Amino acid sequence: MENKKTAVFCTFLTSAQAEQAVDGLVLAGFPSGDISVLLRDYGETGDTPQHEVGGALGILAGIGVITIPGLGPFIAAGPITAGPEELGADGIVGALTGFGLPENEAKRYEGRLKSGHALLSVHLNSADAINRARQILKTAGADDLVSAEQTEKARTSGSS
Repeated sequence: MENKKTAVFCTFLTSAQAEQAVDGLVLAGFPSGDISVLLRDYGETGDTPQHEVGGALGILAGIGVITIPGLGPFIAAGPITAGPEELGADGIVGALTGFGLPENEAKRYEGRLKSGHALLSVHLNSADAINRARQILKTAGADDLVSAEQTEKARTSGSS
C-alpha cells in the first residue's frame, strides 16, 4: 500500500508573509524538506530589488531561480523544484496537478502567481499536522488554503 500524504497549498500577498509562514512551520517542527515556496524574482525586470534569500527560506531544499513559462523568473524551494524540467514542459498547472491539485485549483493558483502572489505548500501525513499547519499559515496571512491528497509517488516525482 502506498504512503498517502496531504499537501496544503496557499498563497500570500507578499513574500514577507510567505517567509513568516515558513519560519512558523519550521519553528513548529515541520521538516523543511516538506515545504515548497514559489516567490516572484523581480531582479531581472528591475521592478523591485532582487529577493534576498535568508532565514528559514535559506534552509529549504533545492532553492534556486527557475523560469516558469508564461510567468517568468521565480525563486523556488522544496519538493516543487524536484522536477524543474516538468515545470518548463507543463508549466505551473502541470506541476501542481502532479502534486494532487485539481486542474481548476491549479489554474487559480497560476493566476495568483501571475498577479505577484507567493505560493506555499507543505506536505503532511496526519490530520493533526494538517490542522496545525493550516493554523500557522492562516496566522501568517495565507489566503486560498486548499488541501489535496497525494500518493508518495506523486510527492517525490511531481507526476500523478
